[in-house]
Amino acid sequence: MRSILALLLLVSIGSQLFSLSSAAEVFELTDGNFDQITAEGKWIVEFFAPWCGHCQHLAPIYEEAARRINNEHQGKFRLASVDCTVNTELAARFGIRGYPTLKYFRGGMVTDYNGERTAESFVEFAKRVTGNPVTRIGASGVGSLRRQNPVSFLLFSTSSRILEVFTRVAGKYQDLLRFAVTDDRAVLKELRVANQELSDAILLLNDDDEVSVYTGVWDEASIETFVKNHQLPIISEITGTSWENIKMPGLPIVVITVDPKKHLDLVRTSFRPSAKAFAGSYVFGWIDGTNQRYRYFLNDHNMVAERIPDFVVIDEKGNKFWEDINVDKSNPESIKAFLTAVADGKVDAQGPGSSTFGHITAVLRGMFREIGNSYALMAVGGILLLVLGLTFWMVCSGGDGDEELEQMMEEDEKAAEEKEKAAKAKKAN
Repeated sequence: MRSILALLLLVSIGSQLFSLSSAAEVFELTDGNFDQITAEGKWIVEFFAPWCGHCQHLAPIYEEAARRINNEHQGKFRLASVDCTVNTELAARFGIRGYPTLKYFRGGMVTDYNGERTAESFVEFAKRVTGNPVTRIGASGVGSLRRQNPVSFLLFSTSSRILEVFTRVAGKYQDLLRFAVTDDRAVLKELRVANQELSDAILLLNDDDEVSVYTGVWDEASIETFVKNHQLPIISEITGTSWENIKMPGLPIVVITVDPKKHLDLVRTSFRPSAKAFAGSYVFGWIDGTNQRYRYFLNDHNMVAERIPDFVVIDEKGNKFWEDINVDKSNPESIKAFLTAVADGKVDAQGPGSSTFGHITAVLRGMFREIGNSYALMAVGGILLLVLGLTFWMVCSGGDGDEELEQMMEEDEKAAEEKEKAAKAKKAN
């Protein structure tokens, strides 16, 4: 129904002239004041259009979060908004393609905000990024560090100079990752590090059984490169909220479709060797193929329930994918051979491609899928859908034109909102 609603919204644009930034708690940024205001502090900025339905839904959530953050952080962290229909220079500068788009600004750096869009998530994000980016732990803290974070970086060192450099890097990534420091040698024993005589090292803690150790050059650029290259788990779980982070490295993505109740051991035994062998060439993730929320995304890449467990390689930017249903999913060598063939260009790609025609095909596919089998509606509204609906769909689709993953994110956000409401109700009782 989203396409139909989009058309109705388009027709009624003229009457929807409310301001989403009317609440004093949310700071209103403009072409004229943006650089001066955001030069200090940390900000989440919502780029919106007043007529966008997604923006209207987010508005009260965003305002509640801003009120709580302002009370707790006293200006160290703020929520702000930019009306892109008025401030067109900012919209163009930051490449805003859909609404609402949320970005995180700090110290001259800008990244996409990819967390859940609930008041609680915004508040927790603010709490995390305004604290010390590096936590000091002992051996007793290792277990919780690993359990609570899919990827974390633990500095083992007594050097104040190295800690200072490490902290600067941590400050850039504390919205995504966890950083800690220790000089307790019991930590090395707890983590079963091969070299118990290490002096200065960064220990990478992720979903691998073996702890990776960095002992390279101790300058900011080298440490940051190590962090960027290892910011994801070896094999991530793909959800609506994790997808943006999984896409971030810009590499082809190996998507493994499983029934989590049956196949997670297969992911570890059959796909982990390839994930480690092809680090830097592919990103690996598994998705719950039994979850109906993800059906459109799975179907569009030819992954069907009858073939679980299955996998494909997706080039998200190129709008294409590679598969071979004859690959033995229980054989690590068979999986490696297929991925090598894809990397060498020996496997033909499927999908509409990245051309203008390919993009239009993908967008229209999503539009008509939501209309379903209502042929009468398609006949009457076909031209209007093509001329108006396509334009509006691309503008108000959540930012990246990927309607399948946008739906995943919307469903995850709804689930998070329901969980938050239930928690509040339980607390009230």
